[in-house]
Amino acid sequence: MKTSHINILLVFLAVILCIAGYYFLYQPEKDKEAQLTTEINSLQQRYDELKEMEAHREEYVAKTEELKRQFEEELVKYAPDLNQENAVMYLKGTEEYFEDWTNVSVGLPHPATFYTLGASAPAETGDIATGNEAPQPEQNYVCQKVSYPINFTCKYQEIKDYLDYVAAYKYRLNIESVNMSYNPETEIVSGAIVLNSYAITGPGRNPDVPSLNQPKGVENIFLGGEGAPAADSSPYTADNGEAIVSAHNIVMLLNSAKNDAADGVIIAASESDEKTYVSYSGNDVTDVKISVYSQDDKNFVKYEIGDKSYETEILTNDVTIYVKSSERVDSEDSNGVKVSVDNSTTIPVYFKVVDDSTAGRFSLGSKSGTVKVY
Repeated sequence: MKTSHINILLVFLAVILCIAGYYFLYQPEKDKEAQLTTEINSLQQRYDELKEMEAHREEYVAKTEELKRQFEEELVKYAPDLNQENAVMYLKGTEEYFEDWTNVSVGLPHPATFYTLGASAPAETGDIATGNEAPQPEQNYVCQKVSYPINFTCKYQEIKDYLDYVAAYKYRLNIESVNMSYNPETEIVSGAIVLNSYAITGPGRNPDVPSLNQPKGVENIFLGGEGAPAADSSPYTADNGEAIVSAHNIVMLLNSAKNDAADGVIIAASESDEKTYVSYSGNDVTDVKISVYSQDDKNFVKYEIGDKSYETEILTNDVTIYVKSSERVDSEDSNGVKVSVDNSTTIPVYFKVVDDSTAGRFSLGSKSGTVKVY
């Protein structure tokens, strides 16, 4: 082979080596340099951001604590659960706002979730064999809602009082809709309410435990609580309580507040003994509380109006109360009583009410124990 040919081959080989060196040695290193430069720039940017955040650490910590405080303040406005036990207790509390609870019906649907605060962190795989268990997912706050349909027939003042009760309730409630119709002749309101109740469940939210002071374990739930008589065992059922008129433990006299003889409301253990009187002279409906309780192996009954009260021992097998009410004299005659009975004994309480047939002065509010009205 000629020397010139050899020189050409050597030159060609050198060119190939240069090209191969560029693509296989220089270019990869150049790419790595560019990649490292990009990473350095990104890390430098992140470093600068973190440095700036570090300079405001105390401010962020204080703001975080403030937001946590605000969140907790809002959180306590919502029930921790919507279990039906507490729903029943809430509805139990509404009884005192309706004179005749049998004219009120309430549905108890199941709650539904409508929003979740935050997102759970995915569970990571752990090695249980080595004791390195995966961390537990973060718990969320879950927002729930239930809508109670309530149908009612009651007096106008009763539904107003109930709406005040809803507005002042300790947990978040709101009325979604109200439909009412008013009968001016009977002064009765009929209608329906859709009441929304809300709850937020989650970490640290312990459901309320209903506080029950009612006797449990009855043989027949339709006949009352512990010690309640059977449906037909009352000695006053046969004559619809007429026997109470002539023989009773307590008498309740309800007359017009404008009468000249005495106060409009008088409660007494004996009509002839004014020392037993508890009275009220206002021309409006007043609250009367009657308590039946045991103390030192004796039974007592106490009746109260405001800060005035009278207590007497029960020497009979029951407590009978005769309510003698006069007819309304005019449209401005507005006085009356709303009676609540707290009976913590097994002694039954019987009322015999003789009242205005169209606009009665007597109404029975909350009650516990065995209480019957004739």
